[in-house]
Amino acid sequence: MELFATEYLASQYFWTTVAFVMLLGVVWRFVVPAVNAALDARAAQIKGDLHRAREEREAAERVLAEYQQQLAAARKEAAQVVSTARAEAEALATRRLAEVEAEIARKGEDKPCATCRPKWPVWRWRWPKSFWKAVWMPSWRPN
Repeated sequence: MELFATEYLASQYFWTTVAFVMLLGVVWRFVVPAVNAALDARAAQIKGDLHRAREEREAAERVLAEYQQQLAAARKEAAQVVSTARAEAEALATRRLAEVEAEIARKGEDKPCATCRPKWPVWRWRWPKSFWKAVWMPSWRPN
C-alpha cells in the first residue's frame, strides 16, 4: 500500500476544500457575530466608564474649587479675628498701663519704704541638724 496515492489526489483536494469552506461558513455564521457583539459591548462599557470618569472629575474639580473658596474665606476671617484681638489686647494693655501709672501716682508710692524692705539675704540655705550630728558625732544615727 502506498503512503501517498496520486490517483485520489484530485478528489482529496476537492473534499478538503469543501470541508474548509463549510468550516469557514460555520465560523462566519456563528463565531464572528458573537465575537463582534462581545467587542462592541466592551467598547460601549469603556466609553461609558470614560464618560462617568469625566463627569466625576468635573464634580471633583467643582468640589475642590468650592473647598478652596471656603478655605480662603476662613483664612480671611481668621486673619480678621486675629487682627481684632491684637488691637483689643493692645488697647487693653495701654489702658491698664495708664490705670496702674495713675494709681501709683495717686498713692505716691514712687519712693521705697524703708521699714518694709527685707533683710539681706532674704533666703539662706542651711545644712540640716542631722547632717551636723552625723559629721561631728559619727556614733549618732537618725531613726
